[in-house]
Amino acid sequence: MDHLNTGELDVVVLSLSGPATIAFVTDERNHALFRKRPIFVSLGRPGYDDVAAHNALDRYLAEHDIVEILMNDLASTCDAGTLHSLNAICGGVPQHPSSPLNYDLLFGDRLPAHNRAALIKINGKQGYCQRFDMKEARFIDGVGLLDVYHDGLSPYLLGSPRFQAIPSIRQQTARWPGFFDCVRNLIALGLLDEHALPGDTSTPSDLIHGILTRNGKLARNRPDISFVEVSAEHSSGERSMVRVLAKYDENTNLTGMAQLTSFLAAWTASKAIDLPSSCRAGVTLSHAFYDHDMTRELVTAYREHVRCNVITSSRTPGAATA
Repeated sequence: MDHLNTGELDVVVLSLSGPATIAFVTDERNHALFRKRPIFVSLGRPGYDDVAAHNALDRYLAEHDIVEILMNDLASTCDAGTLHSLNAICGGVPQHPSSPLNYDLLFGDRLPAHNRAALIKINGKQGYCQRFDMKEARFIDGVGLLDVYHDGLSPYLLGSPRFQAIPSIRQQTARWPGFFDCVRNLIALGLLDEHALPGDTSTPSDLIHGILTRNGKLARNRPDISFVEVSAEHSSGERSMVRVLAKYDENTNLTGMAQLTSFLAAWTASKAIDLPSSCRAGVTLSHAFYDHDMTRELVTAYREHVRCNVITSSRTPGAATA
């Protein structure tokens, strides 16, 4: 379905790929859905590499990302020039991992294995590395010891004056040990290549994913633990941290990842309805849509309505953050 019939809607929530989001939002037929001006809330985002496509979304759209919301909020509580680093780690991991991947699908039907360039900022300079170039070990309280690797920052986030004053900023993805090494090897062997094989319409990636699914090594939406943790190191050596964690809910059969993302989509849609003046022409990214008061309200709502485990610490001594 590429468009809907005329209705009396206040907001439309989209869960589409970046290109499909552009196509839907820019389709004039879909603007008849609304009683007033078009307001879209999107789980997807156009690719960062295609600035023209991003700018093509000259409609009223709020893109939300809990990672960027929390990064922006933590940075906003500090005076300019007082933060040494800002780090975000997010992930969804199975409660009962199965070797060797130790990973379950929570989005889509493919491994999140695109080895794209990941944007990082170190010592005041922006640079890139490939997603699967390097890993490090991190212990996340309530989860365990995980492998983390660079997943890339939003260039739009780094363009904000608040973030320009922070020397080092990273956003990393967390997985159980085993996943990173398996994916890195599959990439090196060309087994996740998306080009069709000679004389066939299938790709190596098609075959590998088919095999993994058939032998039970790549399951979907099993009990998980999903979380976002953002930490800041102050120039004084003190640290601040916020962590939002959700687990699979047996009563609703919702994964922790689904709870984190779907609740945020619904919450953002309700705010777009309540605050129509905040929906300006063009793409409104999460760090611009959520100010400090709205973020505090969101975090409280996560705790009360979704029953997420929310932990915050402010200006603790420079020991490792729990």
